[in-house]
Amino acid sequence: MVRRLLNRKNIIIGAILILFVVAIVVNITTNKAKKANSEAEGSSGSDRSVSVVTDTDYYTAFRENRDNVREKEIEYLESIVSDERADEETVKEASEQKLEIVKCMETELIVESAIKAKGFSDAAVTFHKGSVNVIVESSELTDSQVAQILEIVMRETGESAENIKLSIQR
Repeated sequence: MVRRLLNRKNIIIGAILILFVVAIVVNITTNKAKKANSEAEGSSGSDRSVSVVTDTDYYTAFRENRDNVREKEIEYLESIVSDERADEETVKEASEQKLEIVKCMETELIVESAIKAKGFSDAAVTFHKGSVNVIVESSELTDSQVAQILEIVMRETGESAENIKLSIQR
């Protein structure tokens, strides 16, 4: 019974559900920030400090949400590893998934730092095997900038261009 509840499919489904909830929270936070920014600009002309704070809050909130999800995933996997009733295969799978999460976290940090080193004020990255999402702070991207970002992401993640999604946050 325990093996059935803790099998790999259930762990993956749980992680996907958590990521889905995080995406919804980030979307709601972003929409609220955009609305607050629009209202502030409408009442005070072109107050740029409001826009900068909002953009910074977006990336800070994004990273906090991503880190919180990862912490919960790792805690869950650690509870499986430490569960005396879990069989060897389940413990091994949980340990492997924990290592994969840590590798993804490290890759995300490297990619974000490399993108910022290319002159972008901020970037947020989520990485899983087969999928990379990159959000950069910019009003628009030139073909050259897109190529720079793709080159960084492909080099650091090993993913092909069709697995990389690039978005901008103004």
